[in-house]
Parts: sequence; structure tokens; C-alpha cells
Amino acid sequence: MVLEGSATCLKYLLFAFNFMFWLSGCAILGVAIWLRIDVQTMQYVRVGEDLETFYIGTYVLIAAGALVMLVGFLGCCGAIMESPWLLASFFAFLVLIFSAEVGGGAWAFLHRSKLEDYVREEFQLIVQTRYDQESYETTTKLWDQLQISLRCCGGEDMTDWNLSFWGSYHPRDVPDSCCMRQERRCGRWGLTKKIGMFRQGCSSRMVSFFSSRLLIIMCVGLAVAILQLMGMIFSLMLCCALRGRRGSEPIDNDSNSKPPAVVV
Repeated sequence: MVLEGSATCLKYLLFAFNFMFWLSGCAILGVAIWLRIDVQTMQYVRVGEDLETFYIGTYVLIAAGALVMLVGFLGCCGAIMESPWLLASFFAFLVLIFSAEVGGGAWAFLHRSKLEDYVREEFQLIVQTRYDQESYETTTKLWDQLQISLRCCGGEDMTDWNLSFWGSYHPRDVPDSCCMRQERRCGRWGLTKKIGMFRQGCSSRMVSFFSSRLLIIMCVGLAVAILQLMGMIFSLMLCCALRGRRGSEPIDNDSNSKPPAVVV
């Protein structure tokens, strides 16, 4: 009777956990879709030609969210049907997903500094050689929008314009998008002005922006990892309880206990 009660308790506990796990898959999928279609994020990513590799990460998150939802559904079915095979499959999927998350998290942690270096190099390239060039008209417009939105000027700081190709034709000037108050020719002599200009570089602003997005992803990932560990523990406990209950069921030996008939 104690074993039966424990198995029943684990059954509904695992079902409740898997429902939460399914909801976490929905959260991952929702965050990934938001990062992919967010207007502000799209605007910033489009500035650099190679920064669009950011979308690869969002596609991976979309696939991961869909997989977590599928595994959560599998776990719910295994708990309700009391199927050791489904529970074992659920456990195997959790181990694979958890291992992939640990590996991906370790890789991201070891390469986190490369994001900042990459952004700085890309932004310096835009400011020094691409801004206001005929073949980079779209990049120029996006960069102006970036400076206005992030309230920044230049790559590292506003003095980058003095060393740029654009600055060779506009000495001591900065683009009008560096002005706090947008007016025509407000950037004239901008390098010598003390007020009314954005002075912080766009590289540090952009890194802070992406770091805030990555923090959201890390928080969601940590919550999912905790749920996965709980799921692995509960699924193993329920499998053991189900096998123990089935092993303790009495075998019907009535047909074997009858004495053989005597033929006269």
C-alpha cells in the first residue's frame, strides 16, 4: 500500500513537472521569436554586414524551444500512461538536451569576450571606411539611426570621425546623428563642442544592449536546466516505483495447484 501511494504521488508530481517543462519550452520559443522579430534588435543587427549571424542563435533557440515542448509532452504521456518505455525515452531526451545546454553554455562563456572585440572591429570599419560612401548608402542610413537610438557617436568615441574617410572631408565635424537635438548641420564643429553632443562610443552601447538580451536568455536557460534536473530525478524514481510494483504483483498459480485428474 505504501509503494502504491508513492508511485501515485510520483506520477502526478511528474505530470505537474512536465506541464511546467512544456511551459518553459513555450517561454524559450517565445523569447527566440521575440529576438528574431524585435524591431530594435533587427535595426542594430543590420548595421554590420556580419552581425546578422546573430540570427543563427535565434534559430537554434526556436528549434530548442520546439524540442523542449515535444519532450515535455512525451513526459506527460509517460506519467499518465505509467509507461516505463516512455519515461525512459523522456529521461534519455533530457540527458541529451541538458548535455547540449552545458556544452553550449561553456562555449558561450569561453567566447564571451569575442563578442565585444567583434563589435568594436565592425564598428570601427563602418566609421572609418564605409560611412557616406556610394556603395554603402544603406549602411550609412542604418548607422545614423543607430547613433540616434543608442545616443552614441563614433565607434570607440566621437573622435573616431576625425580619423575617418568622411572626416577627411569634414574636419572637426561629426554627423548630425551625433547631436542630442536633431537639426540640420548641428554636427558642424561637433568635436569642439562641449554640450549638445553624444560623446560615448557606439561599441560599448551595443555590447551593453546585446548583454541585456543574453542575460534574458541565460535566466530562461537556468530555469529550464533546473526543471530538467528535477525531471530526470522524478522520471527515474517513477520508473523504479513502477517496476517494483509490477515485480511485487502476485502470480496466479491456481491452475498449477490443482491435483491432476485420476483416470479410472
